[in-house]
Amino acid sequence: MLASTTLASEDRHPFIMTAPSVLGIFTSLSEVYVFLPQCLAPTYLGDFHLKGVELRKEGLNRIGNMLVPNSNYCAFEDWIMPIFEAMLAEQQEQGTRWTPSSVCLWSRRACSF
Repeated sequence: MLASTTLASEDRHPFIMTAPSVLGIFTSLSEVYVFLPQCLAPTYLGDFHLKGVELRKEGLNRIGNMLVPNSNYCAFEDWIMPIFEAMLAEQQEQGTRWTPSSVCLWSRRACSF
């Protein structure tokens, strides 16, 4: 089992993702809140020994050795809220009961990758 900070800090154990013995990586929805803000705006390399309390005063969050500005989380919320609103509308109008599988299928439909 790998902690989210282990995966979030790719320079910590870069071999993990390419090891032939890795069959898959499982995560919870709470991990989405950790990883997506890193993708929406710049994230910076920090140090494992930086004090979270001091960083927080400067508007930074530490995930392992990575520093994520508060603005990344604001960008994430701006991105995710319309998705949640569309899901709520579908639930109210069509009676959709959301499960992890239905969320994955819905997101595949909604995102045009």
